[in-house]
Amino acid sequence: MGGNIAIHLAVAVSSNLVRDGIYKLLENEKDIEIIGTETSTQLEIIQIVEQKEPEVLFIDTSISKLDVVEILQLISEKHAR
Repeated sequence: MGGNIAIHLAVAVSSNLVRDGIYKLLENEKDIEIIGTETSTQLEIIQIVEQKEPEVLFIDTSISKLDVVEILQLISEKHAR
């Protein structure tokens, strides 16, 4: 990507190790801005999407008590373009 355009990435994972690894891997990428790295519950994920409007959402499917399909459906309904 060129210019000052960045892809906004929200990371929703329960493991601090994985979350920190993703951040370290991507922190120097000028075209990627990581937002919402502390999201780990269904409510937090929906809130970060509503507030920050990331273009990419990375969801850990092993987060306990998290219905990923339901989250994606809610996000799709609210943010259909």
